[in-house]
Amino acid sequence: MKAVLITPYGGANLGDAAIQEAVIYNLRARMDGVGIRMATLAPERTEALHGIPSFPLTALEIPHYSEGIRARLLPQRPSHANADPTKADQSSWRSQAKALLRKMPWIFHVLRSGKQILRTCIGFPGLLFREMRHLIAAQHFARGADYFIVSGGGQIDDYWGGPWGHPYTLMKWSFLARLTGARLVFLSIGVCSLQSALSRQFVKSALRRAAYRSYRDEISKRLLSHLAFTLNDPVCPDLAFSFPPARARVQAPPRKERVVGISPIAYLRSNWPKQDGSTYDAYMRALTAFAIGLIRRGYAVVLFSSDGADWHPVHEMHAALLAMPEVNHDNLRSVLPTTVDELFAVLAQVDVVVASRLHGILLAHLAHKPVVAISYDRKVDTHMAYMEQTSYRLDIHSVDAAAIDRTFQDFLGQTKENSRSVSASSARLSELVASQYDTLIQA
Repeated sequence: MKAVLITPYGGANLGDAAIQEAVIYNLRARMDGVGIRMATLAPERTEALHGIPSFPLTALEIPHYSEGIRARLLPQRPSHANADPTKADQSSWRSQAKALLRKMPWIFHVLRSGKQILRTCIGFPGLLFREMRHLIAAQHFARGADYFIVSGGGQIDDYWGGPWGHPYTLMKWSFLARLTGARLVFLSIGVCSLQSALSRQFVKSALRRAAYRSYRDEISKRLLSHLAFTLNDPVCPDLAFSFPPARARVQAPPRKERVVGISPIAYLRSNWPKQDGSTYDAYMRALTAFAIGLIRRGYAVVLFSSDGADWHPVHEMHAALLAMPEVNHDNLRSVLPTTVDELFAVLAQVDVVVASRLHGILLAHLAHKPVVAISYDRKVDTHMAYMEQTSYRLDIHSVDAAAIDRTFQDFLGQTKENSRSVSASSARLSELVASQYDTLIQA
């Protein structure tokens, strides 16, 4: 059997990496000689990481989806030492001009729309040529495939890139599946945002062509209930629950002090599709104040990321803590994992995790670590409910240091009970995902 895994993943998001590793592991464990390929947003990097032949998922350059993906994969440590003051001035001038125009919405929208229309008219012939060339190359890449597997994650989504981002990409690859005679499978996918009517049409076209569809939670399925053909589709937990257990639970050397891992998210920061500096700043202040309190009480703090997009918040928080005279530098460090195994090595060294990204939380649970989840999205709330951990969920929009500390203190009185609960829930959900692979293979 041959399968092509379809995922909007570029190597930096370790949750997506864990999902792909899990699918590869489980297909190989059940089928001798299975041939696996991947269609991703950064094929050179994903091929190096996973040892799987990879192909570009799209030929389009879409902001917040595929635009400048190589530059976003592994951002460099922020440095102002070699900054070009001329470029800084130009950037400042542009920012001021945009701010001024936003105060005149009608003019701003007219100018922006005119710019987009002009770009489209000039670039359309080249765009059409690239799409046709990509379609032909993709057909050649996927030749002989038995399955196209849309492999987990929140793939029903237009928040990142709009309708011409992943909704269009899914529609195109569903067409390719029909063209090559492969069975199209949507495996434990999440439904996030479908704000555009065009996105909904693209997604409907892709889902209708599928031989099998499942959703990672009930709410995701419910959001597609207007599509009658999805009503009998199953719900099966996130594919990351099928990650190899031996790799998820790493043995760490014994330590004297208690260690808390904190993983900030770049939610609503400048690299997010929508920005809200006040919410982001309040969240970072709350985490920083909480970390200061921990270090004062003798805890060690490890700052870490589960996505390359969060490297900047880690740097910002680390710098803010180092500037505090009361912070013992020996009790503070930051780690920026670039592989799933590196992330699990970090998780092995901590006792409790405070995180916001879904898979930063989920992978910590797989490592049997209790988590305080500072939720920014419905999918995080759903995961905490699945794990029976809703008591340890806070809202990112209203969180403060006192609330984080109260929730953390609740942990301390129930650490063993929490660890047992997390282990039992992880095992239960892992069994459900394993049975889905068996069903798929038998079919």
